[in-house]
Amino acid sequence: MALPSLLPLRLQRSRRCQRCGLRYPRKAAQCPHCADLDEQGLAALRERVAEEHAGAAELGRFLGIAAAVIAAALLALALL
Repeated sequence: MALPSLLPLRLQRSRRCQRCGLRYPRKAAQCPHCADLDEQGLAALRERVAEEHAGAAELGRFLGIAAAVIAAALLALALL
């Protein structure tokens, strides 16, 4: 397996689709995410991506709070 395929898409040479906003490889002639979608399918894709981003943001907030609680507990233990 070639090294570039191991890298995240953002680190590979990619471009952002003007239609759906997702990234795809520069080597591709058209966006693989939305090229064959009609307007209704595109709206469903955008909604699904927004839900996934919202879920990731929620997970990020949870992990940030958990990290702060653990750091506070470790600091409290160090001061004992």
